[in-house]
Amino acid sequence: MINMDIFGDIFGGITQKLIELVARIINLLPDSPFHTVNNADVNSFLGGLNWVLPIAQMISILEAWLIVVAVYYTYQLILRWARMIK
Repeated sequence: MINMDIFGDIFGGITQKLIELVARIINLLPDSPFHTVNNADVNSFLGGLNWVLPIAQMISILEAWLIVVAVYYTYQLILRWARMIK
């Protein structure tokens, strides 16, 4: 009979090594160059601009539109593969 704890130990060891590998790769990346950028002047301007043009709503509408278009083209591609449409 195979002991199931062996599989758990093997899986745990593999996942631990993968986590260590990902951590080492992330540590190789340079620091963010944007942490020293001061956006105080731009923030006041964007507040006024958002009062005139509702940018947050425009972005959400654009996101919804892009999702609908992506679903349409994906559905069309699937139907073409299934030879349902030409």
